[in-house]
Amino acid sequence: MSRSPAAARAAIVLALIAAPAARGQSSDCNAETKEPVVQLDLPGRPFEPTISTDGCWLFVTLTQADDAAGPGVAVVRRAGGTLSVVRRVSLQGSPTGAVLTHDQKLLIVADGGYLAFLDAPR
Repeated sequence: MSRSPAAARAAIVLALIAAPAARGQSSDCNAETKEPVVQLDLPGRPFEPTISTDGCWLFVTLTQADDAAGPGVAVVRRAGGTLSVVRRVSLQGSPTGAVLTHDQKLLIVADGGYLAFLDAPR
């Protein structure tokens, strides 16, 4: 199946055998997918995924958007063997790298010449 260039740019390939930090845990978010590799269309160009320690949440920086909302961070939920984008947080710069603090409460995003601090649980 051929994909359009826009869909190809917005696709992120995730190997979902299990998140390293989540191995050995039995959780709905760590349920196996039908396929070992899943493609998820995102609302922009993905740059870097950051995964929560339990493997239930992914925060993906988007350097460009497919619509007027602009660049930002896509919040992806893993549950029941599926992935879904639950929200997007718009940022004004060009977000690239991101890291979660050790307590998983703060997502820090390198955003052009700035740092963006996002409340991860919200």
